[in-house]
Amino acid sequence: MSVTSEPARRFIANLDVGMARIRRVVCPVALVCVLLGTGCRLEPEVIVTRLEVQRPSWDHLQISIAFARVDPLGRKTAVVPDTLQVHLFDAGFDTLYAGGDTLVAVPDAELGSEERLLLEVCGAYGHARVCEQRALTASPKRLQVSSRLDYPVDEAYERGRYELVYTLERPRFGGDGWEPVHRTRPLDGYFRAYVGADERASVRVPVRFVRGQFDLSRLENYRDFKYALQSKLFEGKEAEVHFDLYAGLRGLERPVDRIARRIVKKSEAERMAEVGHFVEQAATKLVERLGLGHVGAYVFIEGWTYDLATRTYHVDLSLQWRRGWLRRWATLEGRLVVPEAGGEAVFHLRDDPQEEARRQWETHVAGEELVLDSLAIRTSGVDMPPGAAPPARRRDRIKTW
Repeated sequence: MSVTSEPARRFIANLDVGMARIRRVVCPVALVCVLLGTGCRLEPEVIVTRLEVQRPSWDHLQISIAFARVDPLGRKTAVVPDTLQVHLFDAGFDTLYAGGDTLVAVPDAELGSEERLLLEVCGAYGHARVCEQRALTASPKRLQVSSRLDYPVDEAYERGRYELVYTLERPRFGGDGWEPVHRTRPLDGYFRAYVGADERASVRVPVRFVRGQFDLSRLENYRDFKYALQSKLFEGKEAEVHFDLYAGLRGLERPVDRIARRIVKKSEAERMAEVGHFVEQAATKLVERLGLGHVGAYVFIEGWTYDLATRTYHVDLSLQWRRGWLRRWATLEGRLVVPEAGGEAVFHLRDDPQEEARRQWETHVAGEELVLDSLAIRTSGVDMPPGAAPPARRRDRIKTW
């Protein structure tokens, strides 16, 4: 038989009542947690109570974030994390920034037009991390391109070269107008080349936005492109090849430039006839500019070449004249450069002309070059049977004045 004092009995009774109350509270809560299939955390929880992202410029983000500890009764107490972790990702989820600063540098110049970005800010508490995210975009951009394309530069219509000068711009932050953007990395892109309106047989030509060369025969789908080109040339001896230029920037999916090059397949006889046609016009203008008037004059073609890359004829010619039957012939030699499509031609004087020719030249022309007025293209056919061999002589007299 145990003897218990009155105070001890009252303490034990109160303890039993307290335990009963705890069982009445804890057991229903535990039952709800089991039924919901979730774990009820009785320890305090850390949450993000505020995340503000301000943009002082296109190139920076200012972050303000606050954390709080929430106890089981829902009461919040502001806390400071052990460390702050900030990450910025581009549209391809490549990391643009990783650190702990609240002022984040954004490489906006390297990003696409309105490229989607993801900002993640985390607070670390021991082994736990609490994170919040925000979706952002890069600045809008536009690209202005000045393109130069030489194609083809070979008889097989395979090779070409290009020069691309571009200006990348974005809206001036907080103001009107646009400002230039200077990238640290070269801008890549590609030409989409196709014949006529048939874009199915296209070739993708990788390019750098500076200058470079390309060989279509090494690219995928070249066989289809070649077949389309040869078919056009077979039908009408000419074809138009289109080069649509695309920039390697997200957000700029449309072509930033469109270039067309006309290819005309001509025989040797046709080209010789064109050369003769241009030389006749050039010689007439040359005689007028030199003030030879009605003096008897002849022009001879000494030789010629055609530059496929620049679409120009280079003709070595000599102009001969004399002022009377008993006078010696004066000879002026030089090179005529004229575009295949006609237009402005230039005559370059050859070194060491004859004394009389030099005197005549210096009297009427300043310098060693003479720019002639526009020359018309030849519209008539070739005056010789198809496939006939051109004359074998080296010097061809074109016209007499």
